[in-house]
Amino acid sequence: MTHYQIEPLLAQLVKTRKAKGLSQSQISSKLGHPQSYISSIENGKHDLRLSTFIELARVLELEAILVPRDLSPAVKQMIRDFEGEATSDERAFIPIGDADG
Repeated sequence: MTHYQIEPLLAQLVKTRKAKGLSQSQISSKLGHPQSYISSIENGKHDLRLSTFIELARVLELEAILVPRDLSPAVKQMIRDFEGEATSDERAFIPIGDADG
């Protein structure tokens, strides 16, 4: 069985939770799980289900999406631009609005 590295995803969930000033207890009450369950997820001790990952991301106002691998560098650059991490020379074009709606 192949095991995938999910530490970067978990680190982003923790970073976002802390940036929003939310405790594990607050997240657990929104999801209907014990705080110890959220802790075990964040510490990589629990192999969470995809549905739980999506629920957790949405509680944190994140969206889990699949991106074609070829587009991954462009998407990552757009995220850096959005977060203000790129210099003005590195900024990619970021369309305003939602093309789906």
